[in-house]
Amino acid sequence: MKYQGNSDRPNRVSSFLSRLSLRQKRKLIVSIPILCLTISLIALWIQRQNTLEARRNVDRVQQVLLETNRLLVSLLNAETGVRGYYVTRRSEFLEPYQQANNKIPLYLERLDRLAENNLQRQQQVARLRALSQKELKLLEQNLAIVDDIEKIATEITLLRDLLIDSKETMDNIRVAIDELTTDERNLLKKRTQYLDSQRKQTTLVLWLAIGVSLLGSLVAIYLFDRLERELQQGKFQLSQNKEILSSILANVIDGVILLEREDQIENCNVAIEQMFGYQLSEVSGESLSKIIVDSPKPQNSDREQPFILPQANSLVEAWGKHKNGVYFPVELSTNKTSLNAQKLIIVRDLTKHRHIEATLQKQKNELASLTTILSQKNTDLEERNQELDSFTYAVSHDLKAPIRAIHNLSEWIEEDLEDVLTEDTRSHMNLLRGRVQRMESLIHGLLQYSRVGRKKTPVETVAVDKLINEVVDLLNPPPEIEIKIASNLPTFTTQKAPLLQVFSNLIGNAIKHRHRPEGTIEIAVAEEDEFYKFTVTDDGYGIAPQHYDKIFKIFQTLEARDKIENTGIGLSIVQKIIEQQGGTVNVESQVGKGSAFSFTWLKNQSKDFERAISPHSTTSVKGGS
Repeated sequence: MKYQGNSDRPNRVSSFLSRLSLRQKRKLIVSIPILCLTISLIALWIQRQNTLEARRNVDRVQQVLLETNRLLVSLLNAETGVRGYYVTRRSEFLEPYQQANNKIPLYLERLDRLAENNLQRQQQVARLRALSQKELKLLEQNLAIVDDIEKIATEITLLRDLLIDSKETMDNIRVAIDELTTDERNLLKKRTQYLDSQRKQTTLVLWLAIGVSLLGSLVAIYLFDRLERELQQGKFQLSQNKEILSSILANVIDGVILLEREDQIENCNVAIEQMFGYQLSEVSGESLSKIIVDSPKPQNSDREQPFILPQANSLVEAWGKHKNGVYFPVELSTNKTSLNAQKLIIVRDLTKHRHIEATLQKQKNELASLTTILSQKNTDLEERNQELDSFTYAVSHDLKAPIRAIHNLSEWIEEDLEDVLTEDTRSHMNLLRGRVQRMESLIHGLLQYSRVGRKKTPVETVAVDKLINEVVDLLNPPPEIEIKIASNLPTFTTQKAPLLQVFSNLIGNAIKHRHRPEGTIEIAVAEEDEFYKFTVTDDGYGIAPQHYDKIFKIFQTLEARDKIENTGIGLSIVQKIIEQQGGTVNVESQVGKGSAFSFTWLKNQSKDFERAISPHSTTSVKGGS
């Protein structure tokens, strides 16, 4: 991982350099050596200041040692001179004493200046000053007694005491000077070591400055070489870009104009020449306003509305001026290029586009007129449907009334002639009432068939398992028939009444058409992309394949109506409902084994769609429960 990170650094440096402009790269090349030199000079100046400060500290300590030594020597000379004067009474012995009186204050003043920034040294110098002044005063008192010969005999005790006190003072001075010189020698040792280290650091900084300067120079040389190569590559790419641009100008379908900085035409393609009728030589160096204007020139005016070039990356509409003076609408797109800040203008002739717009507007108006007519036709159709519903109701009611009358009359006749009716007559009367009941069923079925799709039913959330239980309760099958309902039936939003009608007809047929009283009916579901596929399977007669299409036609039955009472409308209603819901219905069957009717039903009939599927299992519902 470390090697990979190091290998990525040149890539990051190259990426950084590639993002810089030419001017920025030039500034970088000049600034790197200057920056390296500045850093080196600053480092050398700081190191020189540190070295000079260390040298001054060493000199200050040495000066302290020198001044304390001079002070001690002066005090010793003064003491020796006074003692020589005791013995010889010669005044030349007092010269060291007199010199000490003059020099010692100077020595102490110098020590005070040298101890300005050192509290401990100031205390030591103050002590030396006090002891030195005391010693000088004692020597002065001794001289005063010695000068008076008459007092020598009487003051011999005092003189002895002064000499002893002077000796003790000198001893204290020596101790104080020893302490001061010891501290200063230790300090001198430390500061000499620090000075040596600063000299070594100065040498190191000097070499580092030389190295940084060389490195900066190498980096500047590298960047200069890189800049030169980039300039050569830029020139080559510029040449290639010009060739590519010329190729684009020659082959692009739309008109292309290349403008110079003063918005003068520099180049254009063949499409522009064909669009405006000018050759390149005729418009080269001319203003764009020669061929593009903001609006056509008014009839009573000699001046055209000047065209103002829009900002880059914008799309505007204007007018083109052909060489023959004809104006035509154009669309302009403006973009800046990387070739010396030139501008690229894309021009598109809008003449055909405007013609198409006019045609579309005309067709839009015609479509609006047709929509109005269609709306009126729909209104008329709704009125006709209402009339048809009224007619259907009236017809069914008028037909059912005499049929019920025939049924009732047959029963009354049978009751009145009960004693004289033969078995054949009773059979004929029963047959008559069966035909009447069939006729009433046919009329009811026709009424249902005609109303499919014309009666609006609300969309609601339907639980299919509950809906099928309602159907079973309504049909009330015999207890010998078992109805199995899959537990994964969905709950979704749809129209309930049509779905209930479909399941009622299919399950009712499965109950009715069978060759034995007992049996099983299964209701299952499979989920597809946009549909639910429901299947109603029975174990009844079964249907031959050649009759698959026949069973969905109205009034068509596979068995005689005298054998099984049937109108032949149920499956026609099923097919019509399912197709109007956008689904399909199919049948698979084997004669003697049963049939399976499958139909698809849209999942989403509204935006509020909800579905619930429980784990796949099967529950049984016994008929007659």
